[in-house]
Amino acid sequence: INKMKKVYLFTLATLFCVLSVVAQHTPFTFIHISDLHVSTVQSSVNTCDLNGVEAKCYLQQFREMNPKPAFILATGDISNIGNSSSNPDGMYSALTQFLYPSGLLNPGIGALFIDSAKTIPIYCTPGNHDYYTTLLPPGTLTQLNTLPNYAKYIAPDSDYAVTTDISVILFVRSGYDISYLISLDPKGSGLTNAQCDWIRTELSLNSNKRKIIVMHHPTANSTGVNCDGSTHSSIANSSTASIYVNRTTFLNICDSNHVDVVLAGHSHQSVVVDEQGNEIGENCTTCGTRFVQTGPAFAGFYRLITVDAAFV
Repeated sequence: INKMKKVYLFTLATLFCVLSVVAQHTPFTFIHISDLHVSTVQSSVNTCDLNGVEAKCYLQQFREMNPKPAFILATGDISNIGNSSSNPDGMYSALTQFLYPSGLLNPGIGALFIDSAKTIPIYCTPGNHDYYTTLLPPGTLTQLNTLPNYAKYIAPDSDYAVTTDISVILFVRSGYDISYLISLDPKGSGLTNAQCDWIRTELSLNSNKRKIIVMHHPTANSTGVNCDGSTHSSIANSSTASIYVNRTTFLNICDSNHVDVVLAGHSHQSVVVDEQGNEIGENCTTCGTRFVQTGPAFAGFYRLITVDAAFV
């Protein structure tokens, strides 16, 4: 039990940086995707986007939208096995082959774009699969606590903020699996106290703006709809598949700072809930913070999200 507790309470390295985006037009629309699961090898354990075939399709669709989205936001599980030793690039090449500039290593925040004209950046935050070295259980023996390949090919291993003239978007690492056996919906290790302090500070500095927080794990969860349209019956309660450390603290931060939406994925379902896990309308104006999950990108799911000065 003591050994398990040590694993559960392991804290991620605390790295933070802030990116200011020059005045974004008002209002603006962006695209939320999650659970890309790109892979360069076929998986017999879970569904993946082999060689980025699906990514090629939806990125092309996004490029051709009129009007164009301001940016793409990807909430984790970018790779199916992010630290795979048999694939030195962590399989991220299945995605980066369709991004610009090609061959970029150690990209900065917002340095990758989905179009050759570099007008539509893609911003990412990691998921539990980005920590994996293999998909074989037990989970804690097949993952790292750091993200060397993710940082080399996708984005810095850090929390960061993207700001516009009317909004702030916080990208937060919700961690690696804490279960010894990989379950259908494992919890993330969670947030450090330093991460919580940083979130409070950034929200306070942008108190007059619309507030969006991005993380892989759904902090508040509810039975929703799988990508095939069936009911996601494995969700036991609002904390299923969420974060382990500082979950309640994070919910309180969202409430006291009037966060508009928290965007997540992980459970491969599409649902919008309040902090108690009650399903609500995605554009509910009286429900407090909306906790939003978007189905997996490998199955063609995405959301269009519009931000104006009054509402997200």
